Order: sequence, then structure tokens, then C-alpha cells
Amino acid sequence: MVVLACVLVGETVCAVLQVPVPGWMKDLHSNKFQSAMMTYVFGNFISTNALNTGAFEVFFDGDLISSKLSTGALPKIDVIFKAIRDKSS
Repeated sequence: MVVLACVLVGETVCAVLQVPVPGWMKDLHSNKFQSAMMTYVFGNFISTNALNTGAFEVFFDGDLISSKLSTGALPKIDVIFKAIRDKSS
């Protein structure tokens, strides 16, 4: 999102802040469509790979309630609620 914001309004923000526009930001701004599309493609690639870890952990008040990495299965909602009730009482 930050790169996309730099592509769309980076030069305007630099002008308002009265700071010189970096060269890389000028390059992004001169090719707005290409920069926006590449940001979208790489952003989706990175977020998809980050989600493919298989990690799913539930914490309550800093304590681990359930971990898919350790059990190998997603917890059922009733198990999560029971663990939260047990921790809070």
C-alpha cells in the first residue's frame, strides 16, 4: 500500500512537505500504470506466500490457546471458547 501511495501521490506529498522528490519516486510516478500493476502483482504474490505457511494460532491474553502447527488440525470453535472460558475464570 505504501508503494502504491508513492506511485499515486508521492510527488504531491513531497511538495507539501517541501522535500526533494527522490529519483526512484520520479521513476515510479513517470510510469504510473506499470508501477501500479507491478505493485499489485508483487503484493499479491507476497501476501499469498505469507498465507501458505499453514500457521493458525489462537492467543488469548497473551497465552496460546490453540496451534495448528503443533496439532496439525484447525481447532473447533467450541474448543476455542472453552479454552477462553477456562483461562478467564
